[in-house]
Amino acid sequence: MIDLIRYNDSYEAVWDEFISTNKRNATFLHSRKFYRHNPDNLEGDASLLFYKKNQLISVLPARLYRRGKKNIFHSHPASTYGGFVLGEMAGVEEAMGIVEATINFARNEGVSEILVRNPFRIFHQMPSDETDYAMWYYGFVIRSRELECAILIDEYTTSRYEDSTKRSVKKAQKNLQVGHSDKFNEFWPVLATNLFQKHKLTPVHSLEDILRLRSLVGTEKIELVVAEYENKVIAGIVLFVFDTAVHAQYIASDNSFQELRPLNAVIDFIVQW
Repeated sequence: MIDLIRYNDSYEAVWDEFISTNKRNATFLHSRKFYRHNPDNLEGDASLLFYKKNQLISVLPARLYRRGKKNIFHSHPASTYGGFVLGEMAGVEEAMGIVEATINFARNEGVSEILVRNPFRIFHQMPSDETDYAMWYYGFVIRSRELECAILIDEYTTSRYEDSTKRSVKKAQKNLQVGHSDKFNEFWPVLATNLFQKHKLTPVHSLEDILRLRSLVGTEKIELVVAEYENKVIAGIVLFVFDTAVHAQYIASDNSFQELRPLNAVIDFIVQW
């Protein structure tokens, strides 16, 4: 009932068309443009396309790799998340066939373990839990859970600020210039310093990575909002803009200017926007 095809570059346009027109649970993080911005994402690519009666109804970004003595099929280790992207015509029956076909593919490849990291439901445009049920039916278990916190944007959002937050926003607005910016080259040193000071880490994306990704997926999909003091970028947030939510991918500020509360002003600007 379900025909499975392993992805190759001849399917890139078909895949990205399916993602860009998807009205269920896709984001640009599922697009081939996104995977292509980092060559590491393409190593061992074992992404799958699922057809029913010659109609594409689902895709699954994934990689095959070896860990110790095990072959692992993973959706998706080098991306924010993976998971089955479903078309509008995919129901429970189709989901059962899709998951069963995936298991059969993995077995034929000598896979010992299948890992699927689903996107958060807040990014879904409509309920898309059919493959979750199908995975449970076929014996998948939950290895871990993650928490994503969100702010509901409505006409009452700013009125719910705590008094201390309101004061911090006002203080910041008196001293800073806040808005959308293309100054990624000025924000990235702030981000790198902040991450190293707090966590001894470096950004997942280099400046070159994020600029290349932005050019591939579209500047409207990746926005930067900054706070400047005397024309110097002292804080900012990189946003991934989806249909249902705006995701803060990177948040950082220069600790030398903490008394000006720049992040409060940046977040308030994003809420207003």
